[in-house]
Amino acid sequence: MTNIALSEETARRHFGRQDPIGEVIYISIGSNKFGYKVTAVYRIPGSTVLDDTPLLRLMVDRYYMQNWKSWGVGGGHTYFKLKKGI
Repeated sequence: MTNIALSEETARRHFGRQDPIGEVIYISIGSNKFGYKVTAVYRIPGSTVLDDTPLLRLMVDRYYMQNWKSWGVGGGHTYFKLKKGI
């Protein structure tokens, strides 16, 4: 199981006032259902490209290798954390 970060709004929508950290949220992709452990909740700043979309690590496993064979299969943004000075 991999981790997921939810915006405050998404966390409230799915878990109400309950602390979502450590809870599991399930996302369906096609006929497959994947569980993700909530490890962070983030606040969306006023000026950003981020929206209410959950942030998760894309696991390159057999499912993705079989179903993501072209650039047009899915959409999303990729973010990198750079070392200071880069």
